[in-house]
Amino acid sequence: MNQSLHGDRCKKRRLPSSFPLGVETITEMNRKIGNFIIRGWKIEDAPSLSKHANNRKIWIHLRDAFPHPYVLQDAQSFILNAIHEHPKTLFAIATSEEVIGSIGMEIGKDVHRLTAELGYWLAESYWGKGIMSEAVKVVTEYALQDLSLYRIHAAPYAVNPASAKVLKKAGFRFEGTLHSSAIKDGHILDQHLYSCTRKRSTFNWGKGDEPPMAHCSSASPDR
Repeated sequence: MNQSLHGDRCKKRRLPSSFPLGVETITEMNRKIGNFIIRGWKIEDAPSLSKHANNRKIWIHLRDAFPHPYVLQDAQSFILNAIHEHPKTLFAIATSEEVIGSIGMEIGKDVHRLTAELGYWLAESYWGKGIMSEAVKVVTEYALQDLSLYRIHAAPYAVNPASAKVLKKAGFRFEGTLHSSAIKDGHILDQHLYSCTRKRSTFNWGKGDEPPMAHCSSASPDR
């Protein structure tokens, strides 16, 4: 099946006037990757979200804001926040039957308002199938083109090479190691910083111009 990142079916909506990027419209996420889809959250996703997110093997690689145990109320609260946020930055990874993961970003503030940090997780039964690297490509394209951001970065723990592999397969570049930069489950951890950026020379590209190339290669999906 076609896994192109450009063949999306999107509805456009207006951004609030307070959005700092000056983008008038963005696309509603609804993109297929193989047998899976990246889309906005629905309140009926809560049971499958709580089922798959309630996994210590997932929690151990995420920040402490991600609950464990992950109960239905946590899922409902997260989804309500995702539904009402503007612009949309939190997305479900789903099959035709249920949600199997999540991917999203946090847009920076002040001088960092044209950047965003990427985060993601996938249900354990779907690991190693190449799904997440494709999802990262989709959301990165959305961030750089639809939201007109200039840099997307992620900093997985050094003890999580699978996450680093996802980023490399999606074309992200390794920038360096953040030594002793995090504490998780009582352990001090290094983080590996990866990024995808638009070219500096395109900073003044105008409205209506073709979106600039990003500093990301078209990498093949992981196996």
